[in-house]
Amino acid sequence: MSHIESKLVVFLQEPNPEEKIKTGRIKELTGNDAIYTRDMYRAPRVMKVKCKLVIVCNNAMEIPDMDAAFRRRLVVVPFMSTFVDEDEYEEKAANIQHCYMLDPDMEDKVLGYKDVFLKMLIDEYQEFKKYGLEIPDIIRKKTREYISSNNYGLKFIQEHIRSCEGTSILVSDVYDAFKDWFKSAYPGKRIPD
Repeated sequence: MSHIESKLVVFLQEPNPEEKIKTGRIKELTGNDAIYTRDMYRAPRVMKVKCKLVIVCNNAMEIPDMDAAFRRRLVVVPFMSTFVDEDEYEEKAANIQHCYMLDPDMEDKVLGYKDVFLKMLIDEYQEFKKYGLEIPDIIRKKTREYISSNNYGLKFIQEHIRSCEGTSILVSDVYDAFKDWFKSAYPGKRIPD
């Protein structure tokens, strides 16, 4: 853990499909709390984590215990562009929106613009300090969709519960119906509490 102490951004690669996100650990690392760490052959010490965690993944991961504290920390940034080799471009571009041909020299080109890019970052930082960061609508939308897709209770309510004036139902009956729905909709998954 001590290797992230002075970092501002830490990129995590996509976990294996069977691995689940440990929301408690994410909250610990992003909550501005002091954590205990120990370097090899050193005594334990307290460290303050200052970094933003970025999980880079092709497929959205299931987060079974997404509470309000985790949702506050979550921002889903969709990377909508697809880059393909020249020989695949014609076929893929016809079916994929935002499809672009890979440029094999892109790394060299980007390095050629590093001074200009740094200047742009400094200018944008001045704007950020002055006005703050406005999250774009597409990011807000994708974040809401992702949260909803991980909220099985909300899905069940949206699909099966209706308000009818003058009627009532026991919470235990709703939960029994939820369990039946969950077993059929998500066979093999553990029913959330």
